[in-house]
Amino acid sequence: MTPPEITQLWRRLADIWGARFTQQFGDSPNPTWTEALTPLPLDHAREALRTLIASGTPHPPTLPELVAAVRSSQRKRALEERSREALLPPPPTDPERARANLRLLRAALGPGPATEGLAAGLAGKVPGDSR
Repeated sequence: MTPPEITQLWRRLADIWGARFTQQFGDSPNPTWTEALTPLPLDHAREALRTLIASGTPHPPTLPELVAAVRSSQRKRALEERSREALLPPPPTDPERARANLRLLRAALGPGPATEGLAAGLAGKVPGDSR
């Protein structure tokens, strides 16, 4: 975060926790807070604040608690991004290809409940349903 962003965050913390925050930590960030917050991205700090607010804690976060909340937000987002990347794309939906595969299965398995169930599924019907 840049110094103006840290000041913005400081005001937000004071808005949220009011006099509890400013009495405990001052009206502006001191050099220790500034040094600790500078390498952290503002968007993750905002997300951490939303999490802290949602937790219902009546006490303002200390510097280590705020840094931990921001880092937790970073880890959560990184995990979500890796999860999205790890998902396989959906298989192509080609009805003609499905029918061709069903013909191959019928040829290999012969007629019976298994291949009839597949055929009904392709037609959008439930086996045994007379509709």
